[in-house]
Amino acid sequence: MDDLQISTYENDLKSAVQFNESEPIHYTNSFHSVKLLEELQSLRNNKELCDITLKTDNGTVLVGHKNVLAAASKYFRDMFSSVDENICIVIIKDLDSSALQILIDYIYTGKIKITNEDVKVLLPAANILQLDYVGSACVKYLQTHIDTSNCLSIKEFADLHKCTELMSSSEAFINKHFLEIVKSDEFILLTCEKVIELISCNDIAVPSEEKIFECVINWIKHDLNTREKYLPQLMEHVRFPLLASNLMIFKNIIEEPLFKNCPKYNDIVSEVFNFYLLKSVQYFTIPQTIRCKPRQFGSSKKIILLFNHCIKSLECSTEWFDPETNLRKTATKMNKCCVKPSVGVFRDQFVFAMGGMNKLCSQSVSMLDVSSLLPCWVPMADMLVNRKNLGVGVLNDCIYAIGGFDNDESALSNVEVFDVSIQKWRMVTSMNTKRNDFGVGVLNDRLYAVGGYDGSHFLKSVECYDPTLDTWTPVGDLSICRNGVSIGVLNGFMYAIGGSNSGNVEGSVGCNGDGSDGGNDDNSDGRNVNFVSRNCDVLLNESLELDTSFSGDLLNKWKPVEGISERCENVSIGDLNDVMIAVGSSESGDDDGNDGGNDDNSDGHNYDGGSSYLRSAEIYRPSDGLWSSIADMNLGRYKPGVVALDGLLYVFGGVKESNYFTMEVYDPNTNTWSMKKLSKNDKDFQIYSGVVVNIPPNFTTQ
Repeated sequence: MDDLQISTYENDLKSAVQFNESEPIHYTNSFHSVKLLEELQSLRNNKELCDITLKTDNGTVLVGHKNVLAAASKYFRDMFSSVDENICIVIIKDLDSSALQILIDYIYTGKIKITNEDVKVLLPAANILQLDYVGSACVKYLQTHIDTSNCLSIKEFADLHKCTELMSSSEAFINKHFLEIVKSDEFILLTCEKVIELISCNDIAVPSEEKIFECVINWIKHDLNTREKYLPQLMEHVRFPLLASNLMIFKNIIEEPLFKNCPKYNDIVSEVFNFYLLKSVQYFTIPQTIRCKPRQFGSSKKIILLFNHCIKSLECSTEWFDPETNLRKTATKMNKCCVKPSVGVFRDQFVFAMGGMNKLCSQSVSMLDVSSLLPCWVPMADMLVNRKNLGVGVLNDCIYAIGGFDNDESALSNVEVFDVSIQKWRMVTSMNTKRNDFGVGVLNDRLYAVGGYDGSHFLKSVECYDPTLDTWTPVGDLSICRNGVSIGVLNGFMYAIGGSNSGNVEGSVGCNGDGSDGGNDDNSDGRNVNFVSRNCDVLLNESLELDTSFSGDLLNKWKPVEGISERCENVSIGDLNDVMIAVGSSESGDDDGNDGGNDDNSDGHNYDGGSSYLRSAEIYRPSDGLWSSIADMNLGRYKPGVVALDGLLYVFGGVKESNYFTMEVYDPNTNTWSMKKLSKNDKDFQIYSGVVVNIPPNFTTQ
């Protein structure tokens, strides 16, 4: 068959094969790239079609293909683009020949083996050739193999080659393992400049500045004749004032013979004692020099300070809880016997516990400075008035003690503020109404006192305190009276949630809107909810964005929003990721947990074991303007502590024996609660509150 016949046959065959209309199908050969690399490597090994020869300083010769090398490395692409295309030999300077061999093999295979022997030549070579994958692999290798014997040299290596990721990870390792590293040969062989760089770091983990002093002395004594001259320079970076809190340790330090010969000895001793005297009388305005600041290893972290109440002894104790590690540590006991004191925090650093609760009034005030090397509760000036069940507000670094009951069970209207500058309490203008068991909120640099009980009546009045004018001003009433109301502030709005009204538990909330109760004047369902907005020009603008029914004459009034589904008293509120979550309450408002015989949960409510303590939890999203249910907690809780931290909600304790030392954590991403059984299991103790604070210095090293 000649060519003409074959061509005719093929055309006939094409016309004979018919297809229905269909989409094209794409095929990919998953082995193509692997096979291509194998063939290219074979060509290079056999020196076939190679068009470039690379020579190193020590005479090593490598061959390859320009197109392959240029495709894998911008370094080679730039090189070959800048020289005559006929040049076939290139001298590679300042590049380790063994590293170059390994990297050329990687280009042709996509594989690389990293060892202790070659990693330090591979990383700089990979950076030069701009082989990012190899550079990252070398960093990961070094990060995996870092330890106390090599971390200082790895840090220096990273600094030399401008490898920021490796630099950061090595510094973090050094800071965390400082106490072990200063015992290593690498530390002893450091230069004075490197020692200063190390001990001047603010993030090293040491239990006391004494350890810094000791490592400096040991470094000097290793080569006393040569290094003694550096002592004054090194002592500048030991934060001696921090040792003022433990004069016994400082006494041992000043008796060190080598230190006594330091020219700055007398100045340092005077500095410590002067700081000790200042710290003993002034907690809030200590010098802010670097020598007076505790090392802050992990300082960006927050932890939870839990308040525990002993039912038998009526003592209040505290402990630390680190959610990241689940580490719990006992904090020092409170210096005065406080029965469930009210708590206020400012700067996430200073914690105030004041007054009493239930049957005991108190004027006592204790303060905990979590930034201290050894945080402990210290007595502060007593309040001017005996109080229990008081409201506490924190505004502009000031602690306000508001209302409450006195010893005669009479409701109070007076208010006092702790003046940080003189560390004493002073009276400010009293509220217009006596209040006990009321809500306190802070919004737009003002304090709000919401609802409560005046000794005779439940209240729906609300008033606002302006510290610049020292005046209390009434704002719009709540739509209903509320005793035991809970307050939440979210995105510039204040929410008044739940509470009881003449013995009837309510599930409502309040807002400076139109002041309407939605027509529910008889409160027939007891579940209407209001919210409060800011009373200023900015508030008016923001209000219009959220609700076009707002106008200037409607500010300072409460507007109802859709209520939570459960009737609730003393509900606990947590602000989490721009939403508000309500948990833990009593449906009936009874502290004894009696639900009137509803053991079969016939009403559909989520009770705990037939009691009236609710397991249910609800979420409020401002964008939706309504409450909706989320997953139930594992246990029903009444008056639990609630804090939000790192995107999670922590709910702990509550008034029920089985819940005293349990904690539940809500993850909004999965809508699930996880249970934590805390270590103490004494039915006489109850966790009743908690606050988020800065992590104490060297918390993990204590």
